[in-house]
Amino acid sequence: MGEIKEVSFSGQGKVATFTVIRYPPTEFERGAPYVVALIDLDGGPRVIGRITAGPDELRINQIVHYTGTDEGALQFKI
Repeated sequence: MGEIKEVSFSGQGKVATFTVIRYPPTEFERGAPYVVALIDLDGGPRVIGRITAGPDELRINQIVHYTGTDEGALQFKI
């Protein structure tokens, strides 16, 4: 594994791909279904995060904005 580095980013990125979690692991049931995406951050790395929009509202290459964390997961909105 590589070294873990802290990076700064603009709070904005693009959706590379996403999936809908309909049958979540134990202790994550309250939010199901929810969207998890790979997001290419502007000027930064690719990260995994939750998108607060529904899957019908989301598209590949759509711009998303960081809103904070929830249950340890990065959160983004469209």
